[in-house]
Amino acid sequence: MSSARCAVDRAKSAIRAGTASSARRAACISASASNGSCPGTSTPAPARAISPGMQARAWATRCIGAKCSSPIAAWITTSATTGTSRIWISKARRSASHLIGDKGATRRNPTPTLPCLRRGGRHQETNAMNKQRIDVHHHFLPPEFVAYLAKQGAAWTGGPKIPEWNLDLARETMARNGIAQVVGSVVPGTYWGDRSAAVHWSRHANEFMARIVQDDPSTFGAFAAMPLPDTQGALQELEYALDVLKLDGVQIMSSFGNQYPGSPEFEEFFQELDRRKATVHIHPSTVVPGAIVPQLTIPWGIVEFVLDTSRAVANLIYSGTMERYPNIKYIVSHAGGTIPFLPMRMELSRRMGYGEHAPKDVGSYIDQLYFDTALSTAPSTLAAVTTIARPGHILYGSDWPMVPEMVVEYENTALDGSPVLDDAMQHAIERGNAEALFPRFAKRKAAAA
Repeated sequence: MSSARCAVDRAKSAIRAGTASSARRAACISASASNGSCPGTSTPAPARAISPGMQARAWATRCIGAKCSSPIAAWITTSATTGTSRIWISKARRSASHLIGDKGATRRNPTPTLPCLRRGGRHQETNAMNKQRIDVHHHFLPPEFVAYLAKQGAAWTGGPKIPEWNLDLARETMARNGIAQVVGSVVPGTYWGDRSAAVHWSRHANEFMARIVQDDPSTFGAFAAMPLPDTQGALQELEYALDVLKLDGVQIMSSFGNQYPGSPEFEEFFQELDRRKATVHIHPSTVVPGAIVPQLTIPWGIVEFVLDTSRAVANLIYSGTMERYPNIKYIVSHAGGTIPFLPMRMELSRRMGYGEHAPKDVGSYIDQLYFDTALSTAPSTLAAVTTIARPGHILYGSDWPMVPEMVVEYENTALDGSPVLDDAMQHAIERGNAEALFPRFAKRKAAAA
């Protein structure tokens, strides 16, 4: 058998068997074959370095079988090779693109075409069922609350249409995408200018989620909705949600009206969160203060959501809230917004005098944060967040149903083939880190086994 044919057959077999989810592993399968022997045979491949170009061609071969886009293959495998130069990466990209005829990735446009997005694609069939992901960025949409928002004329999605949601659809989507358990939350936030309505709908949302959790606690968890900026209402709802409903933590929005977490009026609320050592999911506000700019019509979900998340984290640090209340475990949506790119800027600003309430290095406060991967599994994003996050502090998130299933599939494909993660890191992100944060899921998995 020719080495080229062997490469094709071995890559296809690995895909069908679900054994080639790792970019490095898939590249080695095909590239070793190109070196003169098929992996799994009695004849070892010659011990020589695998060039970036060879890896790119190997991945392009793999993608022929998987009906993927070649540029993503080239970008992933060449990035995974340490010490490669920009010119080699560019050559490898062009090489793989030539094999498939896909001109989507160039030096000027390094963003790869989306791979394998069709529902029920081969990647999905072979790999998804083997996963046991815990999704900490997953949403519930109580029908009565959604109807109330429609009656108010609230534009709350950040751009997309209001998605279809029900519990059966959620289970089906989870099963198809290797999601075994979720810690869900209700979006949007319950405050829309009326504090009494926020109190009412927070209670409604929490009891709605509690019924889901109580009916199937081995699959579902929930972050309680909070009626901030009503601090006293939030304190009462916090007690009810955690002590009576036994929910897993709370969700706060990145802003409430024109106020941010860390503002002095919320001091008592954060003090109570700290006393309870609570887990707090920070989700972008869907109506971002200051985002209404007549000349700018970009949907808020594209840029403003992550910017508002960054403002919330910065205010928690510079207000001294994280210094005073170090026991709160924050999970920050979307890989922390822009926070992975700002530590140096934030720390130098602190040293220049801005940050009298934050006496420690900014990095010490970032160490307190967890980050979810919703819409954030691209190699560049994962490279940034893995650089600043403490080990064990990155968690899997999908953002379904606020993104459609095709986006979840893409997120998962990018995560499976990430050059940034080894197998242990990937497992930790997909499940292990969340088990440490929510141990009841680990206990229930063990009991089921």
